[in-house]
Amino acid sequence: MRFLWLPIALLVIIPGALGFSERLDWELCTCPPSSPFTYCVVAEDGWIMLAFDDNRQHLALLWPWKTEILDPYSGEGLASLSPPSRTEFQVGPAFNKDGSLIALPVSDGTVRVWDWRAGVEVHAFQGASWGNTPAFSHDGKLLAALGREGEIIVWNLERETPVFSLLQLQTFEGPFVLGFGPGDQHLFVRARFPASGAHLTAVWDTQTGQLIQILPGMPVVSPEGLVYLLEPGRDGRTRLWRWNEAEGSVDPLFVVPGPMTGASLSRDGRVLALALADGTVSLVDMKRRGQELGRLNPGLAIQNTKEDGRLVYAFFFPDCCLVATATWVWGTSRAYVHLWNISGFLEEGE
Repeated sequence: MRFLWLPIALLVIIPGALGFSERLDWELCTCPPSSPFTYCVVAEDGWIMLAFDDNRQHLALLWPWKTEILDPYSGEGLASLSPPSRTEFQVGPAFNKDGSLIALPVSDGTVRVWDWRAGVEVHAFQGASWGNTPAFSHDGKLLAALGREGEIIVWNLERETPVFSLLQLQTFEGPFVLGFGPGDQHLFVRARFPASGAHLTAVWDTQTGQLIQILPGMPVVSPEGLVYLLEPGRDGRTRLWRWNEAEGSVDPLFVVPGPMTGASLSRDGRVLALALADGTVSLVDMKRRGQELGRLNPGLAIQNTKEDGRLVYAFFFPDCCLVATATWVWGTSRAYVHLWNISGFLEEGE
């Protein structure tokens, strides 16, 4: 979901023992101690994005001017990556499956891949300068990213050559690469219709480069490759559908809370986290036809600061017990990022 080479010296590795990251405070005093989160990060002077590796051992925090890689359990700094001179990092960091490589979009229109432990930039591919969300294939051989003309390019990492250029979404707004399905057979991309702003999901066959289907709604793709589609209703709630690949149909499931701004599915497929327009996160039990397990309220977690926050996203840590949320503060350049332990909700729902 991401040929120009620049000097490797632009990459800086800083050991945690040398005062790594003064901007990160892993003590609960930075946020209300009554909040049910594991830790809180306060981002000053810019937005912040997160990514976890599949093994749950590394957390990437991305600011425009740096990307830091941490131990997500202790907060220990493992590496710090800086963009090339006079550029910034953009939007979507992504780890490969074993966590050894990280792909980072840069404002010069490249997607750069680092071996972050060695401090070496190993690849640089042409891409879009904004809105890029690169994604590695599960076997680590391919990288998909948004191209400069709105096309989706699938790159062969070893050869540094394009395998496919997928052009069907060039006239749509904001294509975002969601990732590869199981066995890397499918590539999923989200976009919007230009006139209405309604969400759609495009599915490609990665063996042939052929577009299989365009589906309506905001997509959520399970680790098993099941595609769920979320469609806002006029009553303010959200209708959930599932793509039936064998039949080529979209089957209705049930209704969940709304209106929503984003969604994430836990790895085991049990819990759907819905980022709602009211600033809360609804946790929905997929096995009990949309029964709500509980709500997270990031706004309450910053209430003591007397700041007005706006929920930006909510997504699952690569297991089913932790959810990350980001809340931007209106009128400032500050954001709060929380990790919430939802194991209590899961136990109550058993």
